[in-house]
Amino acid sequence: MFWKKKTSDKSLLEYDNDNRRMSFRLDSDDENPLFAKYGDHLVRMRNISAGGVSFDYDKGQIGDKHPICITLPGPKGISFSGSAEILTLSNEITCHCSLSHISEEIRESIHQYILYAQINQQREKRLTKDLCTGN
Repeated sequence: MFWKKKTSDKSLLEYDNDNRRMSFRLDSDDENPLFAKYGDHLVRMRNISAGGVSFDYDKGQIGDKHPICITLPGPKGISFSGSAEILTLSNEITCHCSLSHISEEIRESIHQYILYAQINQQREKRLTKDLCTGN
């Protein structure tokens, strides 16, 4: 009677990009660096997703697999341990790894953490833009 017919605009949900991981990755920056313990070494992460992590480590070789401990800070922060296997190297020191031996609950927590961080980043960008333009 008074209900509106629901319309679905699927184009809002589509993401056409060859690098789909990009939308679920959180980059570490100078203001908020992220660190992990890879084997016995403290490494600075470049980025993290629920499926993998990249970090700078000059002793890494493709195929190396070591325990990794990660703490993601903040109100939605989490700590977890698992394994990281180096899949590729770039710039001779940046290791791109897959995460394994973590539960689906931890993967979901990483997704939630990244979503929360991305929302806050967008909010900060909007506030900065509003301050600069005077709106």
